[in-house]
Amino acid sequence: MAEMNFFLNLNEREDFVKFCFDNAFTIIPDMQYEDNSYYVIKILGHYRKYMNECVRFFIISEKYKAYSLEMDNYEKDNKRIYYIMQRYGGPSIDFYTPFFAERNYNKIGPGSIGIYPFYYHYNEKFIPDSELKNAYNLLISYIRKKSKKVKIGKKNYWIGINTLESVAEGTLEFVEMDGLDV
Repeated sequence: MAEMNFFLNLNEREDFVKFCFDNAFTIIPDMQYEDNSYYVIKILGHYRKYMNECVRFFIISEKYKAYSLEMDNYEKDNKRIYYIMQRYGGPSIDFYTPFFAERNYNKIGPGSIGIYPFYYHYNEKFIPDSELKNAYNLLISYIRKKSKKVKIGKKNYWIGINTLESVAEGTLEFVEMDGLDV
């Protein structure tokens, strides 16, 4: 899996999402659904609504999407619950962006964006074309331009410039992580 780890505060995440929309990407919340259709987010206001309900999103584009994202279901309390199966359909770019600690405790945790070398369509493995990698590279280059690279433990993280300023001002602090000393 190609993956970039980052610390982006709420404003930086919203700027990233705007960049996605400006470049014809669509965002799908990874959450529980009442039926086998998922929500498609194309404007920032809708992203804000769904980021309160989930921490992972799937980023898709007509440039590389071969299939609709695939869903499965289970029963809980006599009710059918539907969810998107990660790596099935698409392909998609995973965007993991927790913000609950930031909102509730002024602490920021790491997020990530990533793609896989292969995906599945009805249990048949397929390899995405180069458009997925091109899109991923566009998105991570955006994050790199707005961030500073820091090694924490054995991993590299990209920390948003605004996040670093907020931490320096004392309005935000990092969650505790071994090796984090910024």
